[in-house]
Amino acid sequence: MSDSVITLVPRFTFPKEHAESCLKEDVPECIRLGAEFARFYQFLVHEDGLELTLREGYDSVEMMVKGVKETIIPHKKMEGYGNLSKIEVHASEKDIVAIKEFWDKSPQKDLIEYWTLYEGGIRNSDPDENSVSISPYFTIKDGNLEKIKGSFSKFYELTNNEEGCQYYAFSVREDGKMFHCREAYKGAEGLLAHLGNVSEPLGEVLKLADLEIEVHANKANLEALAEPLAPHKPRKFVILQ
Repeated sequence: MSDSVITLVPRFTFPKEHAESCLKEDVPECIRLGAEFARFYQFLVHEDGLELTLREGYDSVEMMVKGVKETIIPHKKMEGYGNLSKIEVHASEKDIVAIKEFWDKSPQKDLIEYWTLYEGGIRNSDPDENSVSISPYFTIKDGNLEKIKGSFSKFYELTNNEEGCQYYAFSVREDGKMFHCREAYKGAEGLLAHLGNVSEPLGEVLKLADLEIEVHANKANLEALAEPLAPHKPRKFVILQ
């Protein structure tokens, strides 16, 4: 199944004195209001407890707009005592045009980063409580964008046959300076199997771009991945149950 799901990734930071109330009050309220419109809606907290992100997926621009509007009150509360640094939008080129029409009228418009999905992405299932989502962000070295995009089809070909892959799709930031892969796997073993499977093309890409990684998972999977991923120095986020 091809992956055309619209994904939003808002990022909040909080002073320590407000972090606990946010996690206990505002996050559950957002989930209660927003999950109705989303395919998936998961909050994740950085291991230091002061940074929060959200992975939310929608089947259409219409459902995304409804979800954003429905959660505006708890989101505004969170912004009031924290800091919303940016909102990543990962979507098809066609959907981004429609999404811009919505967000260009919003006071948040300057915080939006648009990432265009590259065709051929894989969507086998949506994330659950045991999913491991790895979020690699690649900063492209000068002049290598087209060469890197030429490698995407090889990654898709290799990943398409992985039993542990839930979804997998590349996106390129609007300015062409970065690309990302939104990907999730059935537990730590699914991710490790994938990394072994794509090690050859990944090694070539790492000659053309610099890498920063986030890992989103429950505590058990983060512990299982601590040693294998240690050389990459990932930033770790725990799924809020």
